[in-house]
Amino acid sequence: MSYTDNLIGSNQESNPAVRMRVANSSLIYMASFIILNFAQDFISSVSAALFNLKPVLFYHKLTLQETDHGHLKTIVFSFLSGPFAILVIGFIALQVFFYARKFHGTAKFFLLWLGVAGFTIFLTQVITAQVFPDRSICMAYRLIDISDTTAILFSILASIAFVFFSTRMPKFFLRTTTTTYYLKHEHQRRRYLFQTAFLPWMLGSIGLAVFYLPEFTMHFFYQLMAFGICTYIAWEFSRSRKNKQIKLFKHPPIKKLAYVYLIVILLLYLNFHLTLAKGIAL
Repeated sequence: MSYTDNLIGSNQESNPAVRMRVANSSLIYMASFIILNFAQDFISSVSAALFNLKPVLFYHKLTLQETDHGHLKTIVFSFLSGPFAILVIGFIALQVFFYARKFHGTAKFFLLWLGVAGFTIFLTQVITAQVFPDRSICMAYRLIDISDTTAILFSILASIAFVFFSTRMPKFFLRTTTTTYYLKHEHQRRRYLFQTAFLPWMLGSIGLAVFYLPEFTMHFFYQLMAFGICTYIAWEFSRSRKNKQIKLFKHPPIKKLAYVYLIVILLLYLNFHLTLAKGIAL
């Protein structure tokens, strides 16, 4: 097993390599965000269709035509199946990221951003459940008559989990480097986190706002802000000396733009705005 001492090198990357890393991380962040947000509504809509709740799937939301409280349990299950499914997807993606050595380059970045997106989107929805009455978790709360006190308690617990997860992120992102240069000193670790997480969040969020227009609603805005807080906390916590002790594998650096993610984003954009904008009944 090749660890830090067997890496390709310990020198700083060239400027073109840094630019490629920023661009690829930005595209992969966008793709992960879009895929998981849609996967959540798609999974909930499939669950609803199985119980004959007549779901209508849009690219930015899900509605049910059948909301008879006689179907209370199935409605709640349908609303919650999507959010919990993306949490599971995020967990699995991070496990593969940590333990599967054969994944490297942009594939490793995709697993990482998919994992981060799964946890961040789920926890943000729990934290803001009472703010958005038309979103899945809040609807489930209302249907099973959860008290405001209990909902606030869930929000507090989710906030604690969110902060804890964010403080663990420096090690996640530093594991993607192919040179020990970025592990040696605090300012180098912060530079790598800025280039790989925080700057891609800034650039990718602008792209996502444009992607969802004219349906860029406040719940998307809150999710983007949550990603920003998450990556900022990770950037700040990269100062920790513990982040010098990271196992790294010997893989070549990324030298090209990952066009596959750009193509995926463009195809999803066309499909969403041409097919799903008016909704599809399942």
